Amino acid sequence: MMTPAQNWNRTGLWLGGSLLAGLALGYAAGNDAIQRLYPASPAAVTTEEGNTAAATEEPTPVQPDRYVEFGQFVVPVLRAGQTTAFILADITLDPGSVENAARIRSSLPRYRDVILRTLYAEAGKGVFEGPNFNPDRLGDHLGKALVAAAPEIGDGKVMFQRLLLQNNTR
Repeated sequence: MMTPAQNWNRTGLWLGGSLLAGLALGYAAGNDAIQRLYPASPAAVTTEEGNTAAATEEPTPVQPDRYVEFGQFVVPVLRAGQTTAFILADITLDPGSVENAARIRSSLPRYRDVILRTLYAEAGKGVFEGPNFNPDRLGDHLGKALVAAAPEIGDGKVMFQRLLLQNNTR
């Protein structure tokens, strides 16, 4: 029969070993994740022979400022005064140029208001119900509403990053 001290020592060894194994696995997984997030630059990669591999092409520059993210919108779908569902829409606009995007960003609340009012109007028409729902048509309606409110937008393309219909089950 084991004494309480021996039992405590056995438990302590088991917990300590488990802790070390968990730390080692966590470090290995974290190191792998970091390497995937921040890979070595092509110039720093060496071949098996020990030669440094030269970068063959330069990466193309990305223009993150070209797009305007309006963010998420949540709109209720009403039928006979009851909320039957909710629409979640995450909307981005491609105005065609960085200059147009900067101009739109300077008045973002005005454009968000136009989008929200249009989504409410579309929900009131029943656009989100049944098999007739068409995201392309909704994007066109939003684009036309934005141009009507602000002609300087031009013919920018409305894109959905997320578009979800969630039924209200209450």
